[in-house]
Amino acid sequence: MKKNQFLIFAFSAFLLIACKKEEGPVGPQGLQGETGNANVQSQIITVLPSDWDDEGTWYSAIMPCDLITQEIQESGAVMAYQRGLDPSVYTALPVSAVFIGDTVTTHVGFEHTVNEVYFFIQAAEGVTPQPGERTYKVVAIESSGLIANPDVNLYDYEEVKKTFDLAE
Repeated sequence: MKKNQFLIFAFSAFLLIACKKEEGPVGPQGLQGETGNANVQSQIITVLPSDWDDEGTWYSAIMPCDLITQEIQESGAVMAYQRGLDPSVYTALPVSAVFIGDTVTTHVGFEHTVNEVYFFIQAAEGVTPQPGERTYKVVAIESSGLIANPDVNLYDYEEVKKTFDLAE
């Protein structure tokens, strides 16, 4: 009985090895897909007055941002832009300016790590008023997006928006 099972197994293996795969003709080209930006994503983050931590002479807020993956952190780019009074205007961070309604120069910046963005605000004179509500747009760009667009000025939000087809 075992001898018959072995012969059946050996014969089946021989048949599988002896079979040749024939390649068929190449099919027609598929339709062109939509233009996309799979290698670039953006997220609006609103920091509420209660989100800011008083650090003595500056304020900071740590906010979640799932766009920042380990791959983005290691070889991509993360940009943050602060929304102005006109909701269609964004300014790249870091920035130092006298913002409308303020009387002193304010420094606004950010840092990032995987899944988080750290925003900070400090007045040049050392006494920083509570920032209130601020809205930011965080843009995470995979390395392939940087390679494909080496000349894009990441500090110009309108250029980034146009190059990577970002939604408002």
